[in-house]
Amino acid sequence: GGQAQGQFSILPDERLRERGFGKFDGTSDANYARVWDEDLKDSSHEVEGVESVDSVMARITELVQVCEEHWKNHLVVLVGHNDVLQILQVACFKAPGTEHRRVQALATGEVRALMIGRPPR
Repeated sequence: GGQAQGQFSILPDERLRERGFGKFDGTSDANYARVWDEDLKDSSHEVEGVESVDSVMARITELVQVCEEHWKNHLVVLVGHNDVLQILQVACFKAPGTEHRRVQALATGEVRALMIGRPPR
């Protein structure tokens, strides 16, 4: 059966982890722009040890598929870092990974519905 109203579970999942920024991890946020410039050219790049957009997209879409299979009639809230969630959004409307920075960034704590097949509003 389903859960009673007001009950919830927190299920940490490694697939929601922050994108690996290779040699830029722990450095100035200004270095993100360097990575994102490369992302626009090639979603499979791993320049300076960065986790590719394609790799992030594969792990996060796998998690969404698991959620759809196991919690079909439940509300599921995914919490993660902006880069990962922007990549998830482009995956849901089947855009190439190179487009992830064109999605409006999420504000801290923002909740946004994912509509598979449609761009977010």
